[in-house]
Amino acid sequence: LATAVYFVQFKVSQIGVAVQPGQEGMMKMMGLVMPVMMGIFSFNMAAALPLYWTVGGLFLIFQTLLSKMIYKPSTT
Repeated sequence: LATAVYFVQFKVSQIGVAVQPGQEGMMKMMGLVMPVMMGIFSFNMAAALPLYWTVGGLFLIFQTLLSKMIYKPSTT
């Protein structure tokens, strides 16, 4: 669950972000590697830590979507 939440959180955080052409591959790799690492660590930790990561990731998704909705770039 923590892996899926952090993958979604990465995708949500990338909405509307302009990435330089040379960094596209690195950003994509980090978006895949970090959630997989969270998943591996989740199986080796006490249950409270993955639960903390999952709930924290859900709050990050909500906060990111809310801030992107409130602070839309002005088109003048």
